[in-house]
Amino acid sequence: VLGIDDSELLEIEVYPNPSSDVFNISFINTLNYNISVRDTAGKLLFEDTNINDVSNYKLDMSRFSTGLYFIEINSNGKKITKKLILK
Repeated sequence: VLGIDDSELLEIEVYPNPSSDVFNISFINTLNYNISVRDTAGKLLFEDTNINDVSNYKLDMSRFSTGLYFIEINSNGKKITKKLILK
């Protein structure tokens, strides 16, 4: 469940999705954010905080098993969750 509508958060794109290893996360007009990745049980698997001035973030998931994951992005008190499919 999303905390807010995608439209209320500055534009974010995740690609390719599905991916076999690296997901690119493009941020438009967002310069300060936190990223966390969770499995389907909600277990925190990865977290990167206080990311600044990076408009294209590369998330390397090659060490994880194939399957469904959730990426949560927090920026300026707003949160968005997207599905990641690792193949």
